[in-house]
Amino acid sequence: MKANQPINRNFPIINFEKYRLGAALLSIVIVSLMLSSCKKDVLDNQVVVEDLKQGVHVKTLEFIEKAKTISSEKKIEMRDGGYYSSTEAFDLINDALNYNYCRPADEYLRTRVFKDSFNITFNPVNGISEIDLLNLYNAAANKAGEHYYGMSDSTKAAFMFDVRQAGNPSGNNLPVYVYFMMTAGNCDTPTSYPYDETDYWWWAWDAGKCDDTYQGDDAPDIFRCDLRKNKLYKNKTASYYFTDRYSVSLAAFDGYPGGGFEMSDINSDQTIELNDLYNPLDSITNDNYLDYLLFKSKGDLDLCLDPVEMNFYYISSANLIDLNLPFNKVIGNIDYGYNLTLSLPGNYFHVMRADYYKVNLIMGTSNATPLPCMGCNP
Repeated sequence: MKANQPINRNFPIINFEKYRLGAALLSIVIVSLMLSSCKKDVLDNQVVVEDLKQGVHVKTLEFIEKAKTISSEKKIEMRDGGYYSSTEAFDLINDALNYNYCRPADEYLRTRVFKDSFNITFNPVNGISEIDLLNLYNAAANKAGEHYYGMSDSTKAAFMFDVRQAGNPSGNNLPVYVYFMMTAGNCDTPTSYPYDETDYWWWAWDAGKCDDTYQGDDAPDIFRCDLRKNKLYKNKTASYYFTDRYSVSLAAFDGYPGGGFEMSDINSDQTIELNDLYNPLDSITNDNYLDYLLFKSKGDLDLCLDPVEMNFYYISSANLIDLNLPFNKVIGNIDYGYNLTLSLPGNYFHVMRADYYKVNLIMGTSNATPLPCMGCNP
């Protein structure tokens, strides 16, 4: 739900001195972005991709076939000593789920994340048995199918699975989280980067443009769609899937609670806050104008973003995404939203999360298997 918060809809009076300062800052940031883009190109070229016919992927394909047998026949003949360490088990189940069911979409309107809890038997001596891991695989796929087919959207697609240990073992039970991410909708915003002299956008709440000429979008919506369009990994010549998620959250407010409106709910591995997002080129403090690399306002001052701000925050966001790109991973998903710290009235800020993945190329053409549909009409 949208927060029930009044917004001052008076069209902003342009401060041309401020505009000139912003333009100067913008040119400096553009140079910085160009440099970081060169760095990104090098990193992308160093990404190691996997051939599914070699090494661990032979085990992946065998594992999937065993899971299919269990699902159809409800039993399987297992070899003696079929155990994995927890690291081996999570690597294998993540690889198998994503290879079998997921082909990441290039561009989309929104991301939905479903987080389900499971338990798996863990033997302190031997680890996790193969039969228990196969059963978890099938249970995770069935649960994802419930989520997927329960959402009515013709553009939806299975994006990725992320199976992680959720805590320490309790007796012989090891708690597990299964994240299932799906994408939906076409990202068709009314404007795109670079933004022009007509792009005055309210900071949030789908309030549209500042002169009320357009309703239904806001600044974070514009940034989210454009960043996904311009920054996500794309490979049009081969099939691929993602594994090994690493997420970085950024928010222009200290003590940020970890989420925001219009963002998917997913735990981040790293959080970057207030002081690390300060704009060192800003010479006027507490004016709410380009103070931070992501938008932040204390009070109702300048909740409308002018074109200089729109371009500045897009470029700053893109730059931050590149600067936090881990070695040997690609940019797979970007979420952009907003928040209001209710304990400190008048603190408005934007929130961003970048998800980085290992990319696994599938040699030849390979379509994803449809998710199982238990008792539903796909």
